[in-house]
Amino acid sequence: MAFKLVLPQVGMGMQDGTITEWLKQEGDAVAKGEIVCEVESAKSVVEIESPVAGTIAKLIVEEGVLVDVQEVIAIIDQEGGDVSPDEPPVEDNKPETKLTQKSQDNSGGERVQIEPQARWEAKQKNIDLTLVNGSGPGGRITWEDVLAYSKKPSQQDSPTGSGSEVEEDILPLTPMRRAIAERVSLAKQMVPHFYLKVTCAVDELNKLREEINHRDSKASITLNDIIVKAFAEALSKTPEANVTWHERGIRRFKQADLAVAVAIQDGLLTPVVENVSGKSLEQLSIEIRDIVKRARTGKIKQNEMQGGSAGISNLGMFGVEEFTAIINPPQSLMLAVGAAHPIPVVENGILREKMMMSLQLSVDHRVIDGVVAAALLNELKALLARPRMLL
Repeated sequence: MAFKLVLPQVGMGMQDGTITEWLKQEGDAVAKGEIVCEVESAKSVVEIESPVAGTIAKLIVEEGVLVDVQEVIAIIDQEGGDVSPDEPPVEDNKPETKLTQKSQDNSGGERVQIEPQARWEAKQKNIDLTLVNGSGPGGRITWEDVLAYSKKPSQQDSPTGSGSEVEEDILPLTPMRRAIAERVSLAKQMVPHFYLKVTCAVDELNKLREEINHRDSKASITLNDIIVKAFAEALSKTPEANVTWHERGIRRFKQADLAVAVAIQDGLLTPVVENVSGKSLEQLSIEIRDIVKRARTGKIKQNEMQGGSAGISNLGMFGVEEFTAIINPPQSLMLAVGAAHPIPVVENGILREKMMMSLQLSVDHRVIDGVVAAALLNELKALLARPRMLL
């Protein structure tokens, strides 16, 4: 019996994906649960498993082709018989360049395996994988191979003069950039934002961070780790703000799951750290470093970017003093963290210099009113002023 393998929706909001590599070819046996192909969605590279055992009878979609969710991508013969004539034919829409072919140095025309994170990195850096030599088993191209190639001097010839200069280029939209454009546009249209701002001292934050890192040589606590922890604790103490909009009502969360914005080469990812307030500062720091690393190497999973009631974006580490951020639905809050800088402050009639930091909170007015948002922000400010309460 012929089984139609369709592209599943592996994450909320996924509408389509690009077949980046078929790991099984026509005639290959496949076990139930075995990976048959890799697909690049708007936010990550995912592996597609076969829900049945059998033989790959026909590959409907070529590598490099964008397909919609629930579209048939392959036919699996569960009994070893021929595919019936009424099965859909393979579409003749081959891409101009197939990234799984060897470069011109490999005249044998053999296929080369490519790690998903290597393909991801190559896409972010606009690198032609046919020019990359793989160092893995069987010539497999690894993430390290792509990084090494990206550091080489450009081999392209300098442009020759012509009668007119090119004043602009139209760059094609990547799936990620298109998804970001659609989401932020929809967020600003559908979510009624309002904004609150406070300025808080970070001297005690710096002292605590230095103390922990000095006490434990293996620790590498950052200011961002402490701020994420404090934001989660503030949400736990202000349950009215730990909510999101739902068509049937207001969804209230029992734990604080926070999305952490991670900048990558071609855009932005927002993986979610679950139950932040239930983790120690050291555990949280390790988990954040791990998800940031995996996000930047294309190893983050689609389900790791779902859920949460709030997000946090820290451009302070890039020197930005203050900014407002767009809420990422279905979340209802986005905290924008600015850079700390010295400001003269009067305390008890004495003028002194303190390191101050701007925090701006974007709020979904459908579910959170100004008084509740103010209580949340003031709770956060109080925790950052006395960060030892987080230990």
